[in-house]
Order: sequence, then C-alpha cells, then structure tokens
Amino acid sequence: MDKSFADILVNGLPMVLLLLVWVFFIRRIGGGKYMNQYQRECLDRMDRQTQALERIAELLEKKV
Repeated sequence: MDKSFADILVNGLPMVLLLLVWVFFIRRIGGGKYMNQYQRECLDRMDRQTQALERIAELLEKKV
C-alpha cells in the first residue's frame, strides 16, 4: 500500500505542479476578470496617449 501511494505521489506530483504553474501564468497574462489595477491603468494611459496623438495628427494635417 505504501509503495503504491509513493508511486502515485512521484508520478502525479509533476503533473500537479505543471498544472499549478499553467494556472498561475494564465491568470497573470490573462485579461478580463483577472486583469489587475495596474494593467487597467496602463491601458487607460495608452488610450489617452492614442487620443492625444490623433488630435495632434489632425492639427498637423490641417496646417498642411
């Protein structure tokens, strides 16, 4: 009995660790409900920069 439990532990532990690492990375790089506050702030900042650059481009086109 002990040997079969040890075999299960030795054979199953790498799969469990791999699954945990996969879940960690999926949650870390995933968006949606797992997006953290820092990522939201970065996206908001990029949106504001994009809008500002579009306004600048429009003004430059009007000058030419």
